[in-house]
Amino acid sequence: MADVTMPAVPDFLKEDTDTIHARMLSKAPSDVSTMEGDFFWSITRPVAEEEYKHRQLMMAFIKLVYLGTSYDGYLDLVGAAIGVIRKDATKTKDTIKIKGVSGTVIQSGKIASTVSTEDNRSIEFEFIETKTIDDTGIAEVQVQCTQAGIVGNVKANTITILTTPINGVQSIVNDHDFTSGTDVESNDDYKRRILEKLQKPETSGNKAQYKNWAKEVTGVGDAKVTPLWNGNGTVKVTIINSNKKAADSELVQKVKDYIDPEPEGKGEGQAPIGAVCTVVSAVEKAMNITATVVLANGYTLQQVQDNFNEAIQKYLSDLAFNSTYISYAKVGGILLSTDGIVDYDSDSLTLNNGTSNIALADEEIPVVGTISLGV
Repeated sequence: MADVTMPAVPDFLKEDTDTIHARMLSKAPSDVSTMEGDFFWSITRPVAEEEYKHRQLMMAFIKLVYLGTSYDGYLDLVGAAIGVIRKDATKTKDTIKIKGVSGTVIQSGKIASTVSTEDNRSIEFEFIETKTIDDTGIAEVQVQCTQAGIVGNVKANTITILTTPINGVQSIVNDHDFTSGTDVESNDDYKRRILEKLQKPETSGNKAQYKNWAKEVTGVGDAKVTPLWNGNGTVKVTIINSNKKAADSELVQKVKDYIDPEPEGKGEGQAPIGAVCTVVSAVEKAMNITATVVLANGYTLQQVQDNFNEAIQKYLSDLAFNSTYISYAKVGGILLSTDGIVDYDSDSLTLNNGTSNIALADEEIPVVGTISLGV
């Protein structure tokens, strides 16, 4: 995020209780004792203490209304003052595959869930459409997590239970990872949007304005704008979701409807008359990493693989729309700084079976593929 460092504290707010009290004592009449414990000292000391507290409250108030140090609900007020509203959490929405007897009806409102364990409660998903199993014995049905946030972003093959059995249904499963749920916009991400609004002025349909329009839609994490991509009057907006992953078709459509709904170019959305906006999702480029490592005492291979996976996820998500390549050297540095790894064989490190930087096309974003660490 751009530098929003708090400016120097004003001198008058730096004074402590003793400094304030000493100044009060210096103003006492010459014939009045200011010795500690005497009357004048005793009646002015509480005032100095309260004045000090008041100045600390003033400093706290300044921090609450200053973008760099504001947070939570106070930051919401800062953003709202310039028309930038924090994005709410969204519920994961996707499809699950149901196998069963042809003609079996799957009613909207039924609940499917993951398996509960000692450590984790089950996560429930509600069917949001009614479907009938066709002659293939399969139906793909849309579900939505009952909770908002990334809690619903579950791994493939984890939704396997119907909380209420349905006659004719043999099995259910999500055959792919769910990724569309997003948490409430974080303070840091919200501050970035506020700064973009302040630092990149919007004018009639400039690139900054299209980018901000896209990012105003809940669920959008970032956007890239390509002007005149298909001739005069055309704009392409490429988006990713708030988890720095490819956007699903529903999110793409939401952005399209917000900026330039059908009929295109008529000024029915945010875009001006005559501007036709195409919205697409970024394309994920999987990053497969292999390496041979030396473990620190007390660590297992699975532990260090999990630690490295978390660190590389952060690195790759930071690159989305911010870099044209994945750095081979940076991945090696992350590997070496991972908790539990003492060293690694530099000849063994590969990115997508190679030993060089990985280029990213204009609409590609990097995501973690397969990580295989050995000893």
